[in-house]
Amino acid sequence: MLVSTCLAVLIGLSMPIGGIAPLVILSALAIVVAAGDGIELAHQRLVIPAWFGLLLIPPAMTVVAIFALPWLGVPLNVNQPARAMAQFFDESYQRRLGAPLPIVAGDSRTAALIVISAPSRPSLFFRCGTRALVMANHG
Repeated sequence: MLVSTCLAVLIGLSMPIGGIAPLVILSALAIVVAAGDGIELAHQRLVIPAWFGLLLIPPAMTVVAIFALPWLGVPLNVNQPARAMAQFFDESYQRRLGAPLPIVAGDSRTAALIVISAPSRPSLFFRCGTRALVMANHG
């Protein structure tokens, strides 16, 4: 976690790499380790339903969201033709400039789809805070 936080500071991120989730998980783990062998469960009858709720409610909410969001007008853009888009941009760049597409920028989701699917394997350019980062994609 220390390495992640230091790396985030060096590249100018305001949070550790991975977001806040590692901090929450590692903080809870530190509390359990500090408590030692004497953790007392005061309300054992609540632990089982809470545990099953934590395991079953997120997948159930995902299924409900998949069916309910289109009815509410929220588009689920999981069917973007990434390979066709990448091929179009790659061939268009190659035809116009005579070189393979070196870098892709723009909307982070669409740019990432193009980078993953493009035959020339370009790099991904995105802006993070006040610094611009180029993620190389070779392989």
